[in-house]
Amino acid sequence: MKQHLHPFRGEVSVESVIYFPSVLLIVLCGFHLAALLHTTHVGNLAATRGSHAASSQLATFGNISMAVDEVNRVTGELGANAVRRPTISIEGKIVTVSVFLESPKIVPFLPTSVVKTASSAREIFMKEQER
Repeated sequence: MKQHLHPFRGEVSVESVIYFPSVLLIVLCGFHLAALLHTTHVGNLAATRGSHAASSQLATFGNISMAVDEVNRVTGELGANAVRRPTISIEGKIVTVSVFLESPKIVPFLPTSVVKTASSAREIFMKEQER
């Protein structure tokens, strides 16, 4: 009579077929989360820099074109993908900049778009005689 040395033959194959996709999905979700966090950080930085640039440029030059250039420069240098142009709104003494970015799509069912907004007080320069 022949004895089986491995009574659970094929168990490792079945386990690897079940576990490998699960582990791979977890790893890919981690990479996706890291890419999304990077894009969020870039969006925060670009919106903040853009709002500061817009608030000072309105007082000095009266336009906001350099603020849009600053947002585009930051997103370009840090490797973010802008979905559309940043929006700049001026309401009273507050300048608000919104940046729309997209992170790489690694896992299909997770979000990829990031919208970040930053506000800053509008600088007002007064001549010494007006103070």
